[in-house]
Amino acid sequence: MEIKLYNELPKEAVEIRHKVFAEEQGFQNEFDETDKFSKHLVLYDAESPIATCRFFSLSYRKYIIGRIAVMKQYRGQNIGSHLLTLAENEIRKVGGTQIYLHAQDRARKFYEKNGYSCCGKTDLDENCPHIWMHKEMIKTVTHFRQCSIDDLDILRDFSRQRFFETFSAMNTQENMTSYLEESFSTEKIREELTDTNTAFYFLYRNGRLAGYLKLNEAPAQTDIHDEQSLEIERIYVSREFQGEGLGRFLMDKAINIAAQRNKKYIWLGVWEKNDKALRFYQKSGFYQIGTHLFVIGDDKQTDYIMRKDLEE
Repeated sequence: MEIKLYNELPKEAVEIRHKVFAEEQGFQNEFDETDKFSKHLVLYDAESPIATCRFFSLSYRKYIIGRIAVMKQYRGQNIGSHLLTLAENEIRKVGGTQIYLHAQDRARKFYEKNGYSCCGKTDLDENCPHIWMHKEMIKTVTHFRQCSIDDLDILRDFSRQRFFETFSAMNTQENMTSYLEESFSTEKIREELTDTNTAFYFLYRNGRLAGYLKLNEAPAQTDIHDEQSLEIERIYVSREFQGEGLGRFLMDKAINIAAQRNKKYIWLGVWEKNDKALRFYQKSGFYQIGTHLFVIGDDKQTDYIMRKDLEE
């Protein structure tokens, strides 16, 4: 099966929704203005469209999933649950942490099995009982704490693994080895952990280390060295936990810490060729203010310096 994401309502979704909601269930007002600003998912079996849904932003980090429809001949095969999971994954990618849906009351048990709970009273939509339901996307994030010298070995190994799996394909083996040995040596990590101007924070999910955050005050910053700023030197999330909103979670923690320290802005450096990271930071409100060199072995690469102003 194949899933496709559309920015506009595709004819395949129109056909499925008309068949399920209009012809089978008798709804008269199936299509509305919300379709124009929603994202639409269509699940295909070979080339045949078999299921669809839409989702859209309600407010910051909050999204609504709706119009979940599965063709009759494909029901009873967990297609609905699969489609719901795919929609949730798309919402995680854009930083969503809470999902709401206006479910037909007769489908309440289906959504409860998929982790949703009721959050409102039953109401009528075209004389059909509906109820609002809700799911918290990162409720499994169990612990966020500052690292100590006792975390040295774990921090060193995690840093090496994360950097290697992200950048090894874009650098030579010799340059990667040189950088890992220099930047993530035991001595280097010990020096940083004992520096009062640098702080590391571990993020755990279900008791497992999922990522970490590294922040620098002015004396320890890799550039700028402005007392009014806080540098985010690293946001690392393990590959197995990506797509679950944890990078956004760590970003929010950095912003909160900077605000508590009365900083005017936060900044970071990101490789000019790291398109995924650039999009993430731009969506988070960062803008470019300069460049600096980032050296890996004998390769001098260009990092964009990006800044985000904090509200007064």
